[in-house]
Formats: sequence, C-alpha cells, structure tokens
Amino acid sequence: VADDIVKGRIRGRIVGWYHSHPGLGVFMSVDDLKTHQTLQQFDPNIVSIVVDPILNQIGYFKQNPLTRNVELFRPQIISRMPLRAEILEKSSGMVTVAIILSSILIIISLLLGSLILTVISLLLSKTVKVAESRKLINGKVVSWLISSINRLILNIDKSIDRLMEKMKDLNMEDYSTS
Repeated sequence: VADDIVKGRIRGRIVGWYHSHPGLGVFMSVDDLKTHQTLQQFDPNIVSIVVDPILNQIGYFKQNPLTRNVELFRPQIISRMPLRAEILEKSSGMVTVAIILSSILIIISLLLGSLILTVISLLLSKTVKVAESRKLINGKVVSWLISSINRLILNIDKSIDRLMEKMKDLNMEDYSTS
C-alpha cells in the first residue's frame, strides 16, 4: 500500500498498521520496527498495533518525540461494539475470516488444522451448538476446541474494541465514506 501511495496509484493516508503474534506476547520485532519506520515517512504519528489474541494482549507502539524510540503505550478498554464475522475463503489449512465492525473491515488469515477449520466454520455459520458438539468425532476434543475458539474469538473481539478506542483517541477520521 505504501508503494502504491508513493507511486500515485492510490490516494489515501496511512495512519497505522497491525499484525499478530499469537501466543508470543506483544512486542516489536526488528522487521516490525523497520515497517514502522518506513510508514513514519508518511505520517510521524503512525501507530503500530500488535495483537496476541491467545494471551489476550494488545500493544500500541508509537515513536516518542523526545527519545525518538518506538515505545509501547496502552489505552483504556472501551465498551463492546457490534461485531459480525464471516469466512471468506478456506483452503488447505488456511482460513480467511472477515470481521466487520461498524464501517471497519478487518481480514484475518489463520493457519489451522482441518478439524479446527471445520469447527470455526460451523461456529461462524452458527450451525453447531455446544450441546451438539458431542455428536461429532470425539465429544471431549470438539467441546474443548469450541471452547478454545470461543475464547479466541472473544479475545479478538476485545482487541478490536481496544483498537477502536485507540483510533478515537488519535482522532482518526472515517475514510470509508470519502
């Protein structure tokens, strides 16, 4: 996207970027710092967001104007917002999920085993209920998977809530209507 903006192929403003470190915690790797510094050329107030949906952590990184270091800061948690999720594509262990939150669309690709893919598909399409899970393969395994996936979805939901609050804090405009 940054290349396309520089070359004039698309118009817009980059205000930040996000990615996840599932199960690894919230930190900025060397590559993350390089990406952040590249995007800072477009806006000195660029925000990098790192989400760990498994550990229920979210970190917002921004350059400190005094030290010039990229530092972690955490906003307050906000109330829950309406969320809708749909599976866009499934193929050989990869699922792409669209999370629609008011006018914001977030695409998440998850690399998963086929059983977990099936459970996520059923959960998101609301065709499986926890009570029915015992009818599938091994009831205990599937119940555990459903419970784990529900926690993961809840953690992603909470992370999106925090992202929305951060966007409000930064007075980011809604560019989807322009």
